[in-house]
Amino acid sequence: ISGTAIVTVVVDDGYGGVALISFEVTVTNVVPDLVDIVASATTVDDASEDGTVTLTGSIQDLGLDTHVVTVNWGDGTVENVSVDQLADTFRGSHEYANGGLYSVVVSATDSNGASSGEYTFDAFVEGIGIVDGTLYIIGTNGRDDVKLKLDQKKNRLTVDAKFGQDRGHGRPGCGDDNRRDREKDRIKLTTTASDIERIVAFLRDGDDKYDGGGSDGGYGHGHQDADRINIRQLIFGGNGNDDLSGGRWMDAIFGGAGRDKIDGKDGNDILIGGEGRDYLKGGRGKDLLIGGLLGKDFSDGAFLDDIDAAMVEWASGNIADTLNSLGSIVDDNTADSLVGERKKDTLFPGVRDRWHR
Repeated sequence: ISGTAIVTVVVDDGYGGVALISFEVTVTNVVPDLVDIVASATTVDDASEDGTVTLTGSIQDLGLDTHVVTVNWGDGTVENVSVDQLADTFRGSHEYANGGLYSVVVSATDSNGASSGEYTFDAFVEGIGIVDGTLYIIGTNGRDDVKLKLDQKKNRLTVDAKFGQDRGHGRPGCGDDNRRDREKDRIKLTTTASDIERIVAFLRDGDDKYDGGGSDGGYGHGHQDADRINIRQLIFGGNGNDDLSGGRWMDAIFGGAGRDKIDGKDGNDILIGGEGRDYLKGGRGKDLLIGGLLGKDFSDGAFLDDIDAAMVEWASGNIADTLNSLGSIVDDNTADSLVGERKKDTLFPGVRDRWHR
């Protein structure tokens, strides 16, 4: 209840004596709060395998209001979820049609129209999907094999992925042309290349292979060409012995734990070996090679904006600001191999690393 009311108090002594007093009372509605929220698939390690994300929580409100809880699932679906009005609890679930990283927003509104603050969390779903101009590739905890091809003339980007080759599981993808081979857990997506601003791949655990469509020759060098479609790639190998190669423009490639082979190919790239004995090759362009790992944990998507900022700074030749965005460098104390090319690369080897430019 919210508003102003006149309250009158009457006192009768039982012998004919009556007294009364009236006064104004203003009641202000209390805004509800969302508490004890638990959601599934909030980290890349816990990515949803079947596309379903669940949500539970409680509503804290000093009043006796009823409530509506609204969830924006981040894929264009906005809905009211089930609320137990007596217990002030809620629950909901959503099945995503495509893989990707989705920003989910939850809010509550009481019967007086007051709204809670928004609660936001990330939802990771295995497979391939396009969300707000980013093409996401969310791998499995098995062996994944992903290959990209960019056709400049036809303005076409094709992703051919075989997920969970040692697990027997896959997720559907999306795009203008989407085909799936169920026996091989294969997703093939073809979409308009100019609609994609960046590619973000979380390959997760397993001995994965990623081919970003780059080459050891031809154009590239990290320069923006108005006549070409340039798509930056952020690639996270995860745990396992991964074979990762970049595309024809700027890439940031993180090997993760394991014995990884990382090749930047074309463009001005940032290559991070991670824990384990890794081989890093810069390729064409001006590249930054770090044999160890970073103080920030970039593996769960929490700092994608920082990586984007680092890529912009690196492309402009600002090493100090690049390292400021990436964070501190930590030596993993293993014997990595760092191979620069054309004497344009910047190398940060550890004490046991072998390197040459």
